[in-house]
Amino acid sequence: INAEYMGIILRLMGCCQFNRTNDSSNEFTSKTHDALEHKQKERHSSKGNNAQIDTKTSFNLQSVPVNQQNDNANIPEPTLITAEDIKNGPQITIEVIEGIKLEVGTKFNITPAGYAGSQRKVKDGCVYIGTQPKNEVTGECPNDIIVHKGETGIADVHLMIQYKKEDKQYYLRDNGGGTFMKIEKPLELVRGYIISFADSNMAISLSMEKTIELHFLDGPKADQKFFFKNDTTVVKIGRNRDCEIAFEGGVLSRYQCSVYYKDGKWFIEDGIDGKESTNGTWLFASEMFPLHDKLIFKAGQALFLVHLTKPITEQFKQSSGYNCLLYTSPSPRDLSTSRMPSSA
Repeated sequence: INAEYMGIILRLMGCCQFNRTNDSSNEFTSKTHDALEHKQKERHSSKGNNAQIDTKTSFNLQSVPVNQQNDNANIPEPTLITAEDIKNGPQITIEVIEGIKLEVGTKFNITPAGYAGSQRKVKDGCVYIGTQPKNEVTGECPNDIIVHKGETGIADVHLMIQYKKEDKQYYLRDNGGGTFMKIEKPLELVRGYIISFADSNMAISLSMEKTIELHFLDGPKADQKFFFKNDTTVVKIGRNRDCEIAFEGGVLSRYQCSVYYKDGKWFIEDGIDGKESTNGTWLFASEMFPLHDKLIFKAGQALFLVHLTKPITEQFKQSSGYNCLLYTSPSPRDLSTSRMPSSA
């Protein structure tokens, strides 16, 4: 991170926010020092051993922007969860589908009260996941689910899942280690979002003039900014020569993802024309994002699949956050253009 961004504001779990100007495109955050040092050591170790990093689960987290209006980084208020809440609220199961020390197929059952096997032993509707174990002297434990320290990329207190009884919904938020959700349907873009693929993190900034700015924070196009007006049919990102943002070589798909404007909003879709990329396109969970059935999220190099184990109520379906992630817009294939490729 350049020195000009350095202006430290202490945040939860050692997170830092750096502000350069009031321009939202110049807002950055650094993850906890432990997480950064871990990532750097991991990178150097991999290079020294000529090891190939799994690009599906490796991200550079040294600088990511923050939505100026995001106040979700504050410690959540304690929530009184009643027996009625547990009875009537939805339940989820988090299943490990890829990991190093985490056994594939392991499932963690979560109710509105939290995780049944919690090591933190506090039923406040929150579930913390990380590697930091119980303090044998004080008896305190910051995590409900403790992950083996050999699980690459998992921070001391990596992420939080919180149940909100107001809308009967579970939310996911990164807590300093780097947590990403797989984009499997067209996603409406919001200022401050971070989109990740391969070794690149791309910050989203929107203007009143309907212009979108795609700012690469790292990777092959680090510090480069691309601007597109709303009359641009489709912004293709990938290895193909006809991509508006083209990468040479690397591990991206020919069409990694596509950005387009429709019905007064900007959207991003993994791949193009309904064809997904090889390793996926991911959204950084910098703030509270709703969990839904079949959602895949990543923490370090571990992948988790969300199962909703109780029926979704209409109130659950109609919540704004849920619709934000599941909003299905007209695909780019429906937009009239002679430049649209027939395959990814």
